[in-house]
Amino acid sequence: MGDSRALLDSEEYPNTEAQKDRVLTLEEWQEKWVNHKTGFHQEQGHQLLKKYLDTFLKGEKALRVFFPLCGKAVEMKWFADRGHSVVGVEISELGIQDFFTEQNLSYSEEPIMEIPGAKIFKSSSGNISLYCCNLFDLPRANIGKFDRIWDRGALVAVNPSDRKRYSDVMLSLTRPGFRYLLSVFSYDPTKHAGPPFYVTDGEVKKLFGSVCNIQCLEKVDVFEERHKSWGIDQIIERLYLLTENDCLPVLHFLELLGSALRPGPAAPRAAPSAPGVLTCQHAFGGWGTLVNPTGLALCPKTGRVVVVHDGKRRVKVFDSGGGCAHQFGEKGDAAQDLRYPVDVTVTNDCHVVVTDAGDRSLKVFDFFGQIKLVLGGHFCLPWGVETTPQNGVLVTDAEAGSLHLLEVDFPEGVLRRTERLQAHLRRPRGVAVSWLTGAIAVLEHPLGPGACSSTTVKVFSASMQLIGQVDSFGLSLFFPSKITASAVAFDHQGNVVVADTSSPAVLCLGKPEEFPVLKPIITHGLSHPVALTFTKESSLLVLDSAAHSVKVYKVDWG
Repeated sequence: MGDSRALLDSEEYPNTEAQKDRVLTLEEWQEKWVNHKTGFHQEQGHQLLKKYLDTFLKGEKALRVFFPLCGKAVEMKWFADRGHSVVGVEISELGIQDFFTEQNLSYSEEPIMEIPGAKIFKSSSGNISLYCCNLFDLPRANIGKFDRIWDRGALVAVNPSDRKRYSDVMLSLTRPGFRYLLSVFSYDPTKHAGPPFYVTDGEVKKLFGSVCNIQCLEKVDVFEERHKSWGIDQIIERLYLLTENDCLPVLHFLELLGSALRPGPAAPRAAPSAPGVLTCQHAFGGWGTLVNPTGLALCPKTGRVVVVHDGKRRVKVFDSGGGCAHQFGEKGDAAQDLRYPVDVTVTNDCHVVVTDAGDRSLKVFDFFGQIKLVLGGHFCLPWGVETTPQNGVLVTDAEAGSLHLLEVDFPEGVLRRTERLQAHLRRPRGVAVSWLTGAIAVLEHPLGPGACSSTTVKVFSASMQLIGQVDSFGLSLFFPSKITASAVAFDHQGNVVVADTSSPAVLCLGKPEEFPVLKPIITHGLSHPVALTFTKESSLLVLDSAAHSVKVYKVDWG
């Protein structure tokens, strides 16, 4: 490359404000796909990614890789073929469909309950999941954390006024030890309005420098004939590697200490009977054995663990050592099949009850997988399910905002009675019952403004009187980091325990009459906890959806 094509630093284009008010709507992006104006797509993949792939992956296996504004990037197939789990987000349904078609991959599509009108497209292999929605709505779907982020064509496509918001979302999705490859462009912004937008080196440092080490790996002149129509004669691509700097671990540590360090009467009370910090004894499942699991239950008689997931057979039963004992519940459209299982419980007489959001039904199997009962037409959107000490079944209806108690003759497969216990809940999901007191906890996910996700835990007495309530805002007064509850359970002392996908962590909230009590009991080793259950021996089982596994923690009671 001659001197006349010397690579320019951002300082050589002083007018960095030229594009600051430029706005491209989501509809305009979708029109680009409809009109085949997708010159940004690279059919052979990105050459700099190929060059720095070893730097990006560092030889690690089974990583979670995120593709913001993924389009139909062929690199997603590269990573999936290497055994990694790929998640992408794209506003254009056409772009996502093109990806699966062009890569010759079969797929399924399902609604995203947290985001009205949005969908998730999943490869049949299960290791590619593409969300069709606004990127800024994505945190509401609780997609977990990522080891790697490949940002090519995303930051440069976001409207300049949204860059800080964008970087906040990206950093919120990173796991400890993450590696983030970022590609941006430099050109004369007075000659082309964008997108792609001009992003300076200083802007990258401003957005990410406070919590990331930033290394510019390479600068390349990527000018092509098509760029002449932009009115420019040079465009430079810069590739950055962002990694965790010393600030992030310190901030995480301070967050964990925050409630203990905060003085004054507002500090949470200690719970004398709450569990101490838990230690992970072992884990089982893993990618392939489990695929995007959603629900977890324990058989009270046999001690076997039952998990519902997105595999070809939706229900998997594990023995106490974590070996797969058997599986059932075919993926399909027949009445006895399971389309989209959300939650599961096992009754006192060893029947397996599953909520199926795919056909909005409740399905009962015996422990060997024979269908006993299908309850369709009773619910708008059945979600959480739990067995009571009296062998009844509690079911939340997320769409109707209700909680139901079912009495079933399980051996005969007959519904004897149904009772609506609560009618004015806000998108209820998880449900748990205390075998010590009979209290019932319900986890609500009320719709919040914008991309804000909030959760509320409500606890009712056995007679359905509200005896305790706490929401994300209330917990934020006592804990320095955001809490998004994804699951709820009672321990054997009657304490309410929740899984938190924001940290991620498991937290003890204390007894309902003592709210608010807040004690972190698991703060490390989780990616995206979605279900909890305690064993008779007071071990805690945590279903980690992002790790596709069940993790067993030993309780050290204080």
